[in-house]
Amino acid sequence: MSHERIIELAQKLKALSERGVGGERENAIDKLDRLMQRHKITFDDLETETRHLRTFRFRNRYDRDILIQIMFKVLNVRSMRISHDRGTRGMRKIQVTDAEYLEITAMHEFYWKAFKREMKIFVDAFIQKNRLFPDSAGPGKDISELSPREWDRLVKMSGMMEGMETYVPPTRGLHENN
Repeated sequence: MSHERIIELAQKLKALSERGVGGERENAIDKLDRLMQRHKITFDDLETETRHLRTFRFRNRYDRDILIQIMFKVLNVRSMRISHDRGTRGMRKIQVTDAEYLEITAMHEFYWKAFKREMKIFVDAFIQKNRLFPDSAGPGKDISELSPREWDRLVKMSGMMEGMETYVPPTRGLHENN
């Protein structure tokens, strides 16, 4: 592993040791300590406060909104100058240190995956709430046959459905037999 990659890993572990919680934080501290001893790295080696214009990519408007909120959180600011070049959709640029770049990137990846999991449950709840399936679909799985994970998902969907409106399309009844 190159020296740059070792420093990069150490910076990630340092950020996690400062912002992590519980066992995550303790593991990061232990791993950072071992890595620094093995490669004779000091904390001064990790403190590169030089800011560089870094590019962050996003997939859609939800991903962009999550990315920008993470930037606010990591940089501990309420506003900032975020730039993008003309014709470069799906990218934003900001001035950050190497450590901030690594933290934003890691958090963005983590929260984007979590968002996609939650969105899948939301879409399923929306489908159920609005009965967007054929009437001939029949009953689903018996509740007693659900695994604990399936049960938790069902409870979460039910909670989401409680807060949703039921929508009736204006064409309702046009295709029904009279």
